[in-house]
Amino acid sequence: MSLKKDLLRVSGSNLIVMLSSIINGLVLPYVLSIDAFSDLKTYTLYASFIGFMHFGFVDGLNIKYGGSTFKDVDKKEFDGFHSFFITFQLLVLLFVMLIGLFLNNTIILLVGLALLPINLQSFFLYFYQAIGEFKDYTRAVIIVPIVNILLTLLFVFIGVVDYKFYIFSTIFSYLISIIFLELRYRTFLNNRFKLSLGLSNIFDDFKIYKPIFISGFFIMLGNVLFTLFFDTGRWMAKFLSNNEGFAKYSLGISLIGFVVIFISAINKTFYPYLYRNNSSKLILKYKNTLYLIGSFSLLSFFVLKLIITFFLPKYIDSLPLTAILMTSIPGMMIIKSIYVNLYKIQKKERFFLFDTMLYLIVAIVLSFSFYFYFKTLTSIAIAAVIAIYIWAIFPINCIALIGKGVVKDLGYIILVTNAFWFVYSMNFNLISSLGILFVILLFLNLLFFKNLVIDIIHFRI
Repeated sequence: MSLKKDLLRVSGSNLIVMLSSIINGLVLPYVLSIDAFSDLKTYTLYASFIGFMHFGFVDGLNIKYGGSTFKDVDKKEFDGFHSFFITFQLLVLLFVMLIGLFLNNTIILLVGLALLPINLQSFFLYFYQAIGEFKDYTRAVIIVPIVNILLTLLFVFIGVVDYKFYIFSTIFSYLISIIFLELRYRTFLNNRFKLSLGLSNIFDDFKIYKPIFISGFFIMLGNVLFTLFFDTGRWMAKFLSNNEGFAKYSLGISLIGFVVIFISAINKTFYPYLYRNNSSKLILKYKNTLYLIGSFSLLSFFVLKLIITFFLPKYIDSLPLTAILMTSIPGMMIIKSIYVNLYKIQKKERFFLFDTMLYLIVAIVLSFSFYFYFKTLTSIAIAAVIAIYIWAIFPINCIALIGKGVVKDLGYIILVTNAFWFVYSMNFNLISSLGILFVILLFLNLLFFKNLVIDIIHFRI
């Protein structure tokens, strides 16, 4: 295994994901009305909970196989997990669809349709991540954005303005990915493909699956709160603002999502390596590396600003929101790529649940306080950023990082954020903004992480 190769492989696939995100984030707001775009983003907000409809089973598998290799896996046992999971998810899908029909809610029905393909993909991807097998992982990942890009561009070309078609294109993209994964799964089983579905099997063999649910339950429940933590601002905007305000806040989130996509690559790639070596020294080196990468990601804002100004003028009011949310990226990278992996690796599922609940309360209190005092969406965004850095700098249960350079981290974040806001407020042209901020960031990173910068320059990390 090679961290460099795997990180480059996963990052490369995420470039395709980012291209799809750019199309959905910039083209669709241009094509759709504000109300239709708001409905589309409401679906994505609800769909963010699809990953929790496996009730921890996927997370339990991730923990079970963490640090293993293909040769360590009992194929017959894994085949049983696969058959059980499909049956189980079909029952959950039916339940969600019945709720959608009872409430006559189109968005819930669409979420139900997306549930099985998305969670079945997660079943395989979490397994590949756990055993450090990133070749098939990246192939499966890029299928979704490639198919989605083609369908989205086709719909845009023929003038489709119904948001539901763009949701169907995403669901269909996941179905194609599942076909690929199932074919590869057949190869994994040496062409012995067997799928047994049935309620009797679930109840008869549940004692086999129960430990998987138990080990993954706290991670799953923590993930629910974790998603709420990072989506606190969007939920506040949804309930405290109108469709236009929610659409603009959602666009701001979507724009930083272009950059956050790479967090996913780092997060998933780090897991098997941290599993094998999670010494304090290595963790702190990774943490500083993510601070450095996150700081330079702020440069991308000025490119996004130019795109919004010229191609999406009706959303130009979202730029201040995007600028504020952009400053959270270094902290977001630390939490998602290091802390969450450490909770899993060190078997601290209950601590993950407790910590996420605590920081979620902090985020909600800050968001309500800021909004009711300032009455603006920007105040919600500022509260969200502050909450993220409270967790990033003060991780109460990541023992290896407690008290390690708190003052240094605070100083670094304050200086980097102020540098970004200085360049933003001066309203320079694109080239000047990029050049000035790059020089300032290079100076600050040399000041705080000189040896790390030198190692990166010489490809020694």
